[in-house]
Amino acid sequence: MTDVLLEYGVRAIVHCAGRTLVGESMRDPGAYFDANVGGSLSLLNAAVKANVRYLVFSSSAGVYGHPDQIPIPEHVRPDPQNPYGESKLLVERMIRWFAEVHGLRAVSLRYFNAAGADPDGEVGECHDPETHLIPSILNALLDDRPVSVFGCDYPTPDGTAIRDYVHVSDLATAHVRALQYLDDDEAAAFSIFNLGSGRGFSVTEVIAEVEQVTGRSLKRVDRPRRPGDPPILVADITQAVESLGWKPTMDLREIIRTAWTWHQKVRSGPFPRVRGERPRPDRVRAARRPSGRLRPSRPRRPSEHAGAVAASTSPLTTPPHRRHAPATPAPAAAQAAPAAPRPRWPAAWPRWAG
Repeated sequence: MTDVLLEYGVRAIVHCAGRTLVGESMRDPGAYFDANVGGSLSLLNAAVKANVRYLVFSSSAGVYGHPDQIPIPEHVRPDPQNPYGESKLLVERMIRWFAEVHGLRAVSLRYFNAAGADPDGEVGECHDPETHLIPSILNALLDDRPVSVFGCDYPTPDGTAIRDYVHVSDLATAHVRALQYLDDDEAAAFSIFNLGSGRGFSVTEVIAEVEQVTGRSLKRVDRPRRPGDPPILVADITQAVESLGWKPTMDLREIIRTAWTWHQKVRSGPFPRVRGERPRPDRVRAARRPSGRLRPSRPRRPSEHAGAVAASTSPLTTPPHRRHAPATPAPAAAQAAPAAPRPRWPAAWPRWAG
């Protein structure tokens, strides 16, 4: 990693990599400390060796746990309730010491609930498995199934948990502002900023807003609380507004609208589902693998069409089930023709599409 940083003369790093699922971290904490903490330590060591000056770290409101103060300011004592939040807090502490000892200048941005999609519909939110509220609701609408609401007995006005949602485009702007902030000689060596909207919405309110935006009714199933979920998480964004000159520009309705546009676009594309869902027999055609398992079929790429490239019959490169006969050489004109350009696949091309 150090060689890459030196080769390209990197002066600043925006560190967004890591595992992010709370439930998964409760089942496999070692994977989270290995990836989030161990991976970040490797990055920090490489950054110091390559004389990188600035670092912006994507942290999480998960470091707060169950705070006593709402909205939550940055000076509230962290108390993470799961390995995911703990891993983010440990990375923040490492960064603080690297800043003090090695002169690295850094900012930690504590996201609240990042949501929404690219306004142009090119990139959207999709996880496997899907645990975030807004994409879960939209997937339920598209699949005509009820959405699960975890916890209806919280000490909130309607009994469901309250969260603070911030659009991904606003988050991207905040990262740019953080880099500009670090380039100011008067900035602190290490700073922490909350990124949210400063306003909370309950699960019930989010569902109602989705129904307003989409014009569809949604069925819901009430389920027990998930372990570790706090009743309310809302950001105090005063420090980000004052120090970074940043303020969110997209409200909850715009977050839902952009996410809905992206989900519809992906479902109407060459594969009528989003990454993370299981293939449905009524939605995709199937092709049988040599092993006998089924896989969803996909359209051929230009290079796979007959005549584009002569097939190889080498026993080292050809599977046993295809070694039955020599391949017919392509015509000379086809061999001399330039290869067709590879198509630009969608941002959310399914992993099983090859």
